Amino acid sequence: MIVQRVQRRLAGAMALCALAVGLVPVPAAATSGAALIPSFTLVVSPLVGGKIPFDAVAVALNVTVTEPVGPGYVTVYPCGDRPGVSNLNYVAGQTVPNFVIAAMDEAGDVCIDTIATTDVIVDIAGYVPAGSPLTLLEQPTRFLDTRDGTGAPKRRVLAGETLPVRVAGSPGVPSSAAAVVFNATAVIASGSGFVTVFPCGRPIPETSTLNVTAGSIVPNLVTTAVGADGTVCIYSSVDTDLVGDVAAYLPAGSSGVTLFDAPKRVVDTRSGIGGPAAPLASLVQREVTNLTGVPAGATAVIANLTATEATAAGWMSAFPCGPVPPVSNVNYSAGQNIANHAYVPIVNGRFCLVSNQQTHAVVDIAGYVTGAAAFVPMTPERLYDSREQAKVKCNLGVSQDTFNHTRLMDLTTWTQLASFDAYTGLRDAAISPDCSRISFVHQPSDRPLASGVLVFDRAGSLVDSLTVAVGDTAFVTDLGIVAFSTFTGRVYDAETNEVLFTLPNGQSWRLADVSGDGGTLLFGSSGGDWAAFDVYGGYLGPVAVPVSATKGMGSVAPNLSPDGTYASYLVVCAAANPQCPRSSVIVATLDGTVVDQLASWDTPLFGAPAWA
Repeated sequence: MIVQRVQRRLAGAMALCALAVGLVPVPAAATSGAALIPSFTLVVSPLVGGKIPFDAVAVALNVTVTEPVGPGYVTVYPCGDRPGVSNLNYVAGQTVPNFVIAAMDEAGDVCIDTIATTDVIVDIAGYVPAGSPLTLLEQPTRFLDTRDGTGAPKRRVLAGETLPVRVAGSPGVPSSAAAVVFNATAVIASGSGFVTVFPCGRPIPETSTLNVTAGSIVPNLVTTAVGADGTVCIYSSVDTDLVGDVAAYLPAGSSGVTLFDAPKRVVDTRSGIGGPAAPLASLVQREVTNLTGVPAGATAVIANLTATEATAAGWMSAFPCGPVPPVSNVNYSAGQNIANHAYVPIVNGRFCLVSNQQTHAVVDIAGYVTGAAAFVPMTPERLYDSREQAKVKCNLGVSQDTFNHTRLMDLTTWTQLASFDAYTGLRDAAISPDCSRISFVHQPSDRPLASGVLVFDRAGSLVDSLTVAVGDTAFVTDLGIVAFSTFTGRVYDAETNEVLFTLPNGQSWRLADVSGDGGTLLFGSSGGDWAAFDVYGGYLGPVAVPVSATKGMGSVAPNLSPDGTYASYLVVCAAANPQCPRSSVIVATLDGTVVDQLASWDTPLFGAPAWA
């Protein structure tokens, strides 16, 4: 089975390499648009980039939701059948992270679903290699839910009560398991307090697993040993319901992951444990060296990170001391207590903490990792951020009422920003990725055999111009100029007249757009009620199936994102066409999948918005 999975993953990798040879950047994720909406599944591909081997069985992710439109939850799972469990819960407008160790499907992908529309951020923090004793369940399994009596009496846990729950021997977990990884969730707590998870038969540790407030739903991942009878104990300082979803286990006698009898507090900036009694200062690294019991050869510590008493909303990150990675482990609001699990890489027996706002920090370590056989930690890297994917920036468009009247428009408010009445024959508008320049192909009626490019700023002032060969037109990118011929299908440098590329098949091609690095070209033709675009990478030929528009009067002004991974285009609709009732901007991946759509309008346009 492992060999077959690796073969399937290698086949997928060869397909990705074929795209890379064409100089088309491969997106880290296929997305349902900007913010993830409930009717779509986000697919992230941790194997892209080559830092995780193809035979890895699971990946460690920090998943964060931000600005959800309503309450809900997120589920992370190997693509396939969606399990009936959650990994993190949120309310409207909240920013919530949670650590996840998720199995990957046979193609090496992980799927993420949400119950309410929200932006999603995914950071990769490590992986479980093939042969690891850390055994991932095919799907997370719910072994505890006090709301319905699963694994415990059907009642709320009372303040000061310790609830024993048998997890070894639950579905998917052998009775001989020595440790488990599970998502613990406190549901609708009666007040502010905390929950602590520990092996039954041992004293309640003076640490916390998660922090709660009245009415909140708070999850956190836990890596814990189990008691001699296969149970874990959960102590709560407030009345609350409790939910537990197990994702993995460690067999008895396995090596590579060592768990302490009880978590150890190694940092508390409120009392001076592990350093001065002072909150983290903005973006100043605080070294953590108070790692008693962690051997010199350890590669990571299993930590619970808590931010508390912050002065403003912000984030905190734990990482091997050095350059601060552009990712976070904990996101917090002013005055909030919030915790998140992490497998933090250590170098020379230390790691660092940093926060972008002043906040107190608490770090409890539950154990450590040695070698690379059980778990391989990584300095966290951003794998996906819906706030940066398939989004348009500026919401600018170009409208032409007549051959002599062209306007730059704000598509959100439908207000005019600039008018180009003084110029005739402006067509094929393009907006630079930084939104600062608008270029037009210039074909005036009084000079039908000559054409050129005019470049304007947002106020409508002419800032540059270029005349190109008779019968040819041109397109201006943010960095340079590419000219093309409608009839001969040649692409050449407009300043040197050097032919760069000749299109095959003898078709009448029109160049639509060029990616910011010049590595991806988008060509298209349209007529009647259809349009299709073909993508070329590095002048080597098609690298993706055409991006086809929704039927309308025609689809115009296709526009590539600067990295060449998405295309936006305007669909101009006929009023009587029920398949296309209004005109709109469509955003699609290069395989033609529509991922986003701007607010519709009724006035025919050409020109497309620039990208975030």
